[in-house]
Amino acid sequence: MGVSVRVGEQEAYLARVGRAGMLLLPMITGIGQQVRAWADELAGEGITALVWDPFKGRSTDNSSREELSALLREMDDDKALAEQTELLDHLVGELGCSKVGVIGWCLGGRFAFLLAARDHRLANVVAFHPTVPSKLPPHHSYDAIAEAGAITAPVLVSRSAGADHRCDVRAVLPRRGPRLLRQVPARQSGQRRCVPPGLAAGPGVHEGNHDVRPLAPT
Repeated sequence: MGVSVRVGEQEAYLARVGRAGMLLLPMITGIGQQVRAWADELAGEGITALVWDPFKGRSTDNSSREELSALLREMDDDKALAEQTELLDHLVGELGCSKVGVIGWCLGGRFAFLLAARDHRLANVVAFHPTVPSKLPPHHSYDAIAEAGAITAPVLVSRSAGADHRCDVRAVLPRRGPRLLRQVPARQSGQRRCVPPGLAAGPGVHEGNHDVRPLAPT
C-alpha cells in the first residue's frame, strides 16, 4: 500500500490516506518489512503514516543487525531531529494532516521523547520500550529522560521486560491528569530507564513485544 517518497534530501516511506497522521520512528531494523507493515496497517485504519529512515536505505531487508548497530553508533542527534522535524512539516503541510502524532520503537522511542519535547504540534506520543541508557553513550547529545518534562502531548509508553531494556525508577514527567492513561510501575534495574512513574500505557499494549497494534491520534 505504501510507497517510498522523497522529502527534501531524505527518503521516507509513506502510506497516505486520511487527514490524521502519524510519524513513525523505527527501531534498529530501519524501514524493514515489519515497519512497512505497521505503516500500511495504520493507513488501513484511515491514518496517514510517514516513516523516517534512520539508516538511509539500509534495513534488516538488506543489512545485518550488527551493521545497523554500527550505523546507530554514528548517528547524530541534531541531524536526526532535523530530519524528523522536516517529515513532521511535510505531514502538516504538503500532506495536509490536521492532527499528527509520533510513535517510536526502541531508538525511535527515545527520539519520540526528544522530538515531542521540542515540537508541541504533536497530538500524542507513543514509545514502545524506548532505548534510554542510564549513562549517555558518546553519540547521544541529549538525555531524553531529562527533556521529557517539556512534552505537552499525551504520552503512552510500553516498557520491555527483555534483558536489553532494563529499567530503574526515576520520575520524568509530571502527572498530566486526563492526558495520562493508566500508570505502569517501573521495574528497577541498573542499565536502562523505561516507564518511570507518571508515564502510561493503555489497553492492547503488551510488554516486550514489537508485534503490537500501532496507536494513532483520534
